[in-house]
Formats: sequence, C-alpha cells, structure tokens
Amino acid sequence: MQVDRLVIGNDVAELRRMTDWLLASGTASGIARDLVFNLDVCANEAVANIISYAYEDDKHHVIALELNTSAQGACLTIRDDGRPFNLLEVPVHQQPTSLADAKVGGLGVHLIRHLMSKCAYRRENGSNVLVLEMYATTAAKGRGADRRKPQTRGLAIPPVFPYERRRNNDRRRNGFISNLQLFATIPYEAVEAVLVDCATRDVAPGTVLLAPGQINNTLHLLISGRLRVHLDRVDSSDYIPIEAGGCFGELSIIDGRPVSAFVVAEVASRVLLIHENVFWQRLIPYPGVARNLLTVLSERMRQDRDIIVDQLKDKLALEHLQKEIAIAQQLQLSMLPAGDALFRDRPELQAYAIMEPAKNVGGDFYDAFLASADRLFVAVGDVSGKGIPAALFMARTITQLRMEAVRRRSPTAVLEAVNRALCEGNDSGMFVTLFCGMLETDTGKFSYVNAGHNPPLFLAADGTARFLKVRKGLVAGVIDRSRYPVSTCHLAADDTLLLYTDGVTEGANTDNELYTEERLLASVHADKWHDPRSLIEAIRANMAEFSGTAAQADDITMLALRFLGTRAAHQVVGKP
Repeated sequence: MQVDRLVIGNDVAELRRMTDWLLASGTASGIARDLVFNLDVCANEAVANIISYAYEDDKHHVIALELNTSAQGACLTIRDDGRPFNLLEVPVHQQPTSLADAKVGGLGVHLIRHLMSKCAYRRENGSNVLVLEMYATTAAKGRGADRRKPQTRGLAIPPVFPYERRRNNDRRRNGFISNLQLFATIPYEAVEAVLVDCATRDVAPGTVLLAPGQINNTLHLLISGRLRVHLDRVDSSDYIPIEAGGCFGELSIIDGRPVSAFVVAEVASRVLLIHENVFWQRLIPYPGVARNLLTVLSERMRQDRDIIVDQLKDKLALEHLQKEIAIAQQLQLSMLPAGDALFRDRPELQAYAIMEPAKNVGGDFYDAFLASADRLFVAVGDVSGKGIPAALFMARTITQLRMEAVRRRSPTAVLEAVNRALCEGNDSGMFVTLFCGMLETDTGKFSYVNAGHNPPLFLAADGTARFLKVRKGLVAGVIDRSRYPVSTCHLAADDTLLLYTDGVTEGANTDNELYTEERLLASVHADKWHDPRSLIEAIRANMAEFSGTAAQADDITMLALRFLGTRAAHQVVGKP
C-alpha cells in the first residue's frame, strides 16, 4: 500500500494543486484512469464545499488530505476544522417535477455518494473527517456495459441523477455534450443530468434561427452542422461562421435585449436549446461554466477581429467592425448594474452611477450590490489599456469581485482573493486599480481598501467635503501576495460618498490643463445638489464647461452613495 499526504489552504485556487497531486499520486500507483478521474471529481466537490461553507471567519485554515492506494483501489481521507457537516445525513435528492420546483446546488453531495464505493464520516477532536473509498471494480463505472447497472458497493445509495435511469441509446444520443465548448471543463455526468430535458432542433439549410429585433430567452448550442451570423442582411456576403460546438444567443440572455443579428443555417444542422432559467439556475452555479462562457466570448471576439481585418479594404467590412464593437459595448455595459436604479427598495440608501467610455469599449467599471441583508458592497476600478482586451479583463475582475464579496465579510479578504485570481494566468501583464468598500447598513460603519486608486470624496451632511484618507496598496493583478490594509469611517445620516476614476480628475481642456482633484472639490462646494444623481450631473456639467471642445481622452466613471440613516430608524419612522 502507498500513502501520500497533502495540506492545502482554504482558497479556491488550491483546488488545482489538489487535482495535480491526485492525478500524480494515482498515476504513480497504477490506478485506473477512470478511478482517478472519479476520485478527483468527488474530492473537488467535497473540498470546494468546505472552502465555501465550512468557515465563519476570514482566517487561514488548512485542509489535510491523505491518499492510500493499493491494487484494490484508493482511499482518500479529508480532514478540516470547519463547522460540523455529515454528507451521509443529507436526504436523497428528489427529481423536481417542474422547472419552478428546481433548486440550485446540492447535487454535489449525491454525486459523491453515488460515484464512491463507500463513504464514511466522523467528528474527531473538533474536526470533520470524511473518508472516500473507491474499489478498482467500480473504477470504470460510467463506460461500456458497466453503465447499464450502476454499482453501489459499500453504501446502499439509490441512483439520484436522471442520467442513471436512462437507456444506452439515450447516452449515445447525448454523446455530443463533450464536444460543446461551454462545458469543456465540466464533469460529463453533471451536465448530462441538467440537459436531459432540454430540447433539440433539426434545421434545414437556409433556415433563419434568429433575426434582429427578435426576443430571445434561449441559449443555442450547435451540436452539428455550420451556421452563419450576418450583421446587416440575411443574404450578405459578409458573415461570421459558427462551427459545431459553438453557441449563439448568449448576449440576449445576458442583457435581456432583442437579437441584433441574423443567424442562418449554412448546412443541415442540429441545435440544443437551453432556456435562460435552466442556464442561470442550474448551469451557471457549476464552477467553470462562467469562465467557459467568457472564454467563448473572447475567442469569438478574436475570431471576429481576424475576419474583420481581412475585410477592411471595403466599406462593408468597416460597417461590420462598427457593429461588432457596438455588440462588445453592449456586453460590457450589461455587466454593470443600472446606474439610475440602484437600491430603490432600500429606504436607507440612495445611489447613482455613470460610466462613459472614451472609446466604444472601455476599461472602467463600477459595482454596487447587497452582499447580504446588512452589508452593501461598492467598488470602482480602472483597467489598464483600452478596447476589447480591457473590457475582457474588466469582466473577469467584476466576476471575481462579486464571487468573493458574497463569500467574505472583510474588504481586505475580498481584494486579496481577487488579486490572487487576477494574477493567475495573466501573461499579458494587465492590471487594474481598485477601490472596494463594505457598508454596514445597520450601523453606518464603512470599511474600505485601496489598490492604487483615487481617494473617494466624503461629503458630510453639514455641507463640508474632503477626500478620504486611503492606505496605499499595489494595483491588482501584478503580485499575487500583495496585502491591502483596511481603513474605516462612519457614515451618519445624509452623508455621501463619491467614488470615481482618473478620467474625472485627469480630463483635459484645449490648453492641455487637467481638471484635477482641486477642481473636483471646488465643483462640489460651488454647485447645488440634493441627491446622488444631481451631484454627479453637476460635476459632469462642470467638467464639460472646463474641457470645452477638447475630446474625451479617458473613460469617465462616477458612483455616488448617500446613507440616509440605519434601516431600523426608517422602519420606526414609517410605522403608523
């Protein structure tokens, strides 16, 4: 018997190191490849749950793993010091009778119990100890004849996924799943379970699947055949091809807007249809689906760019480029919350925001949302560079911020986790300046961190204004071990914060003079305003007067947040 051990931290980035260790140890021990794969899938499900839900603080914790291998199979022991959780006590999953009854998450536990030959749990010295055993006789489950009769040696666990009850001809019919780009990194069985009830459509050559102005609530994945995307006319000679494995209609389910191009079948094709509710509620929670979607979009943008460059010699290609950039701008803007509709249902808050790109696609962004019932997260950032690369890095940054802000209570922990994620695979050397803050709506306490960004304005209820003192921090995406110390202040009723990017203070006029922080502060004192919207509009008008006819050289982004007092105070006032 061979024994290998590994200790990892409670960080999602550690999952890759665990996978590499399992694959290396399993291969060195001569274990069947399918057995190692299933063990890795279950280990990732278990450890990801530990990282996400086991700890109530933002401190560093360790997760210890021990792998025992022999000719008969493998035994993996996972030990953590988080809150008690026995996955063997989770009720057997019940297949929902309708989409409305379906619930997000929870299937990972049942995946573990089904794939493993035996599972055991105990609470020992304040730690959870989970033991996963897989025998060599069940290593190949999921292929060939073994799939017809699911094996559940060790624990008598009934099948919990729809695909386990389907016939072999159903499996062959849905074998296309592994060829779809959107699910390239997702376990086959998990995707099959979600897509089992999704319809497919066979279309003849020349069929128009989508047209401009059409309302679309479906993500389409091309199983076989070839499609064309026409941006102007359905019969134009300029088009973008979609090969088997690609997708279309994703922009509509992201921003909710009508279709902006024709999608036509070039040859006989087959398409898988996924309703937006299924996608957002059952697919996007799987780790990797959101990243795959961004990868598909970025690859399409690069493909579009190459096609357009080859066609720039004629006028049609130029129009094509303009429309593609407009689509990229729509995608970017759709990722930001509506600046004129923030927190309308929260009487203790007022907010308003704008983002005006200097080019069609920019690198500035803002975000503001409730991470929990009593915690408001705000952020503003500026990605290095301009154009589509900056927009893609911006999308990646926003995605990471939203994930970490929900999981962590401290803005320091949020920014440090985001920084580590942005450093990973950042071969292009891009970076982003960031200001992040957490407002406790029950107390008015505001905690914030800074990564090389401009200091916000603090506008007190008595009419005075000053810049917040921020501690220095390195821009995010450069050094993965950067630290970001937290600062705090207290917002009283009617206090306002103004977050902005350097496109405001570094805006220039025709004499190449900069607007500066001093002018920004003076404009706040000089202009009358009564809420976040009128504040930003007054500043923007003052900037326009200063710049005159000079062209806008940088993105302009502002977010104003006004605290009207604690929620409890408003509830008391509102009582009859």
